Amino acid sequence: MTWVDIANLRGPQGVQGPVNVGLRQTDPIEFAAPGGFTFNLADGGQQTVNLPLATAQSAGLQSPASAYDSEWRDITELFSNISSLGRAEVRRVADRLVYVIESMVVPGDGIVLAWSTLPSGFRPRNNRDVAVRGPSEEAQLTVNTGGGMVVNRATAGKQYSAFFTLDAPEQLPTALPGT
Repeated sequence: MTWVDIANLRGPQGVQGPVNVGLRQTDPIEFAAPGGFTFNLADGGQQTVNLPLATAQSAGLQSPASAYDSEWRDITELFSNISSLGRAEVRRVADRLVYVIESMVVPGDGIVLAWSTLPSGFRPRNNRDVAVRGPSEEAQLTVNTGGGMVVNRATAGKQYSAFFTLDAPEQLPTALPGT
């Protein structure tokens, strides 16, 4: 084993290196968030080394946002003006917001998540329109920077679902939505 400089350390935010690690030059390396490295060894095995977040940050490996993971937050109870909703969840992972909306039935177009319902850090960087799909049609869901959602082009009584990701703001959340 020799010490090599890895200039193309791959992670969720692109190149995070350079880093000096003890590896054979043929061994691939991948970034494993938060604050760790997964070494893919030539024999097919893996070894993960976790670093304290402060150590990783001081080495220039990641920013606080790139290590952040809120885990899944159930926001089903935060929705309003709907006939029914199977589940709605949001998760912030690094600089991405991941949403799951299942079996949402609306009485028609309108606000389904009131302005300011999602706290700062869980709002997209820009207003975004995404498709929510039903068995035979789709509607448009606007996720806005103010922390709310509006559904358009929906048919009353029809069921819609979606799974989508959006860019998160740079600031980390100070509060978590839902449960």
